[in-house]
Amino acid sequence: MKKYLFSTTLILLFSLILAGCSEETNGYQSDLKVEAKDLHGYSFANNEYQIYLNDHHMLITGRLPYSIENSESILTDFLIDQGKKGGDTVFEEYDDVKITTKNNIYTILIEGFSMEFMKFKEHILVDEYGMEYILNQVE
Repeated sequence: MKKYLFSTTLILLFSLILAGCSEETNGYQSDLKVEAKDLHGYSFANNEYQIYLNDHHMLITGRLPYSIENSESILTDFLIDQGKKGGDTVFEEYDDVKITTKNNIYTILIEGFSMEFMKFKEHILVDEYGMEYILNQVE
């Protein structure tokens, strides 16, 4: 019985150690390492938004979904926080954007609002809700 308990505990600890090696966001998992400068000059897009980051500047374009009660994107939450309403067209520029990183997570702070994006693959970011943003263009 003691050997069984020891083996089970050992397997559980090993699993926890392996799980701690990578970050996970809504079922997405990645071991990629990131730096704030990785986002500079790049544009990422999905079917709702396009985001462009350069130095301490961020441009968000797109259209908010008409139904915003159950937001599926951190950008929707941010834009609602900025006074936008469902269905609004968006072309917003922000300065004094701060980007910090930890492991494979970019944390972007704009206007006192914090949002996180995980680098899922070299060309895909995933926000806190699991919304994917695909690399669109490189300058």
